[in-house]
Amino acid sequence: MFKTVKAIVTGGCGFIGSWLVERLVSEGWTMKILDNLQRGKRSHVADLLSSCDLIVVDLKSHSMAMDHVRDVDVVFHLASHLGGINYIHQSQAAVSDNLAINWNVFDACLQNEVPKVVFLSSACAYPTWMQSRQHHPPLKEDMALSHGAYPESMYGWAKLMGELQLQAMVREHDIKAAILRPFNAYGPREHFDVEKGHVIPAMMVKALRRDDPFRIWGSGWQERSFLYVADLVDAIMLAYERSDDAQPINVGDPQRVTMLDLAGKVADLAGYKPKFTLRPDRPEGVFSRGPDVTRAKRILGWTPKISLEEGLKRTWDWARLNVSV
Repeated sequence: MFKTVKAIVTGGCGFIGSWLVERLVSEGWTMKILDNLQRGKRSHVADLLSSCDLIVVDLKSHSMAMDHVRDVDVVFHLASHLGGINYIHQSQAAVSDNLAINWNVFDACLQNEVPKVVFLSSACAYPTWMQSRQHHPPLKEDMALSHGAYPESMYGWAKLMGELQLQAMVREHDIKAAILRPFNAYGPREHFDVEKGHVIPAMMVKALRRDDPFRIWGSGWQERSFLYVADLVDAIMLAYERSDDAQPINVGDPQRVTMLDLAGKVADLAGYKPKFTLRPDRPEGVFSRGPDVTRAKRILGWTPKISLEEGLKRTWDWARLNVSV
C-alpha cells in the first residue's frame, strides 16, 4: 500500500489516465484531475468523482497551468494530444501543442514547488532507423539519443523534448521526476475508432462490424509489442515510489507480434474467419518496435504480468458491451 499523498493527474479522463485515477482512488489518495475533455470522457471517471475533483482546463495556457498545477505532492503528467498512426501523421501541427502542454505543466510544477513529477513519455521517441527491419534488436533507453534523435512524428519529438525539459529541471533545481516510455498500451476505455484510434481498438471495431474482407494497414508484417493498461498503471505507481532522477525507463512486453497475427487473434475472439487483405497505401509506421526492459526490472522491480492473449480477451469482452459500431 502506498502512503496517502495529494496528487494531480493531467489527462485523467483519458484511457490511461482514468485507469490511474481509479487505482489512486482505490488506495485512498487525495487527488484532482485536470483534463480538457477533448479526447478524455467524463464518463470514464464518473463513478470516482465523489472521491476526487475534476477540473476542465486547457493546459496549453500557461496561466491556467500555473493556477491549477499546485498544492500537491506529485503530478502524474499524462495529458497529451494523441491518436492512432493515421491521425498523428496527418495532424502534425495540432500534435505540436504537446510541446507547450509539457512545458507549461513542468514549469508550473517548478514555480509552485511541486516536489515530484511522473511523466508518461512514449516509445515514439526512438529513432526510426533503429526500427526499420523485422526482428530489430530491442530498444534500450539510451538509444533515443546515442546516435542523434530522429523520432517518427511530431508526437515523438514532443515526448522526447518533454523528457529533456524535465531532466534539465531535475539537474538544476530541487525537484524529482520519473519518466516512463510505454510501448503500445491498450485495453478497455481506449478510443475505438478505425481512422483515429490505435491498432488494437481499430481492429476490434472491424471485428465488431464483422468486416470481410478484414483490411490490415501496411504490409501486415510490421511488428509491435503491446502492454495491457493495468500493467502500465503498476509501472506508474512503482515509478512514483522508486525513480527520482528522470532517467527514462521502458515499460512494455518484450514479445512482439505482426499485424497479420494480431488481426488473426482479434478475429478469433470475434468468432469468425474473414479474408485478410493488405492496404499498403495506408500508413504502417516503423517496421519493428520492441523494448528492452532491463532497466524497469532493476529500478522498479517491474515486468508485465498480463499476456497479450489475456489482455486482448479482456479488451474484447469490454468492447462487446461498450462499443457501438
